[in-house]
Amino acid sequence: MAAKKIRFWRNPWTIGVGSILIASIITSGFKAVVSQVSPLAALKWFGHGIVAILMFGIPIYVVLLVVLLVIIALDVATRPLQTPVAVSQPDYLSYTTTTYKRWTLRWGYRERLDPRRYEIRDVRPVCSCDCELGPYHSLPIPALECPRCGKRYPVFSPEDADNAAKVIEHDIRHETYKTRPETLKGLVA
Repeated sequence: MAAKKIRFWRNPWTIGVGSILIASIITSGFKAVVSQVSPLAALKWFGHGIVAILMFGIPIYVVLLVVLLVIIALDVATRPLQTPVAVSQPDYLSYTTTTYKRWTLRWGYRERLDPRRYEIRDVRPVCSCDCELGPYHSLPIPALECPRCGKRYPVFSPEDADNAAKVIEHDIRHETYKTRPETLKGLVA
């Protein structure tokens, strides 16, 4: 109940009408003081002013026309400017696996701010058994190891990830990913 009261007092219509009423009362009081009229006479003057505004002779068709125009204006203002068009996603978004040098890679896409624009993210090596690789800490040479089957692979550096992303972008731009065997295998499955 208290929330409804707070919402009522914060409503723009309440604030607008209340401001007008308060300003009118203050003006009436000021005029009463300047004219040396009693406060009761000032309230009567204020009341007569409101009655005069409400009793002003306006034809009913003008009132109905104004109400209709307000309803139409509110409807137009709240309607979206354009109906949203269903945007189909590019077919390359299903291209998420490829081979690069000695690794099988997997990645995802992140949508950019402009529509239908995506960027490659999280390029990572996976094992031939389709499990992501983790670090293998051996003393002479660091490597990657499959936690599932134990197979070892060379380290995949950030430079390798950047270069792989460039190759993936090239394949997408030139649509060569559609003819790569690993892509066809991923699209059929």
